[in-house]
Amino acid sequence: MSQLATAVELAGYLQQDLDTYSATQALTLASGEFEAAADTKFSSSTATEVFEGRGQAVLALAHHPVIAVTQVRIDGVVITSTDYKLVGQNLYRVIGWGGRAKYPETIEVDETYGYTTVADDAKLSVLQLAAGLYAHPDSNVSMEQIDDYTVRYDGNPILPGEPWQTVAARYRAGGFA
Repeated sequence: MSQLATAVELAGYLQQDLDTYSATQALTLASGEFEAAADTKFSSSTATEVFEGRGQAVLALAHHPVIAVTQVRIDGVVITSTDYKLVGQNLYRVIGWGGRAKYPETIEVDETYGYTTVADDAKLSVLQLAAGLYAHPDSNVSMEQIDDYTVRYDGNPILPGEPWQTVAARYRAGGFA
């Protein structure tokens, strides 16, 4: 699994020396959590999406942001790249996608998607999340009390700025491309 920030960046963010192994673990977990919440990759990834062609003019691709469509096949037959156009997350074809016969056709779209760099807001969110994981590895403890002294960890530390979930939601919605 990739990391969206480095242990050195986390040490700088926390302004302290860190145990490299624990920092790496925290960053790996935080990066995975952020990518899952953002529903995208912060590295170039490939996928094949399969659609049922019924003559529709547009196919809405699920992965975002789409960097390139490398090949499109209708019932296993490769169509030329001049027969379709990628606009944002949508693949258009003037004559439509399949459906000229009685039965729907299978359309396979090979694509490359993801962000090729990690934006500052995403990196900050990962650093904030990793800082909480690093500082409180037992964050599943909801409350600890000794006499009148109480400590509570809920896995989501209170952080300055925008919550990391809000930042991730913008990427999930395709707000940045």
